Amino acid sequence: MIKRLRVKIERKSIVIRLPIECLSFIVPVALDESFGCPPHNISLESEDKLAVELVRELKAEAENGATLVTDMFDKAIKRAVENGAEGLNYGDPR
Repeated sequence: MIKRLRVKIERKSIVIRLPIECLSFIVPVALDESFGCPPHNISLESEDKLAVELVRELKAEAENGATLVTDMFDKAIKRAVENGAEGLNYGDPR
């Protein structure tokens, strides 16, 4: 777990905050062979430059308009429903 990753509600907004310096921990983990990444010689050279690229990837839209961020929220909503989240009207199944 990344200790400096913050997900919270601020002023009626869901805010996800990850300091750029955390990329030095995230990159090696994400690229680790034990997580299914093929062998490589990739290493982090610039946290700032990679951060710009990551934001671009997070915002990139597929043909249907989805992004990695909207996909993340879709998964979170489904998981919340599976766990009986409050704030939803489950009604009668049709």
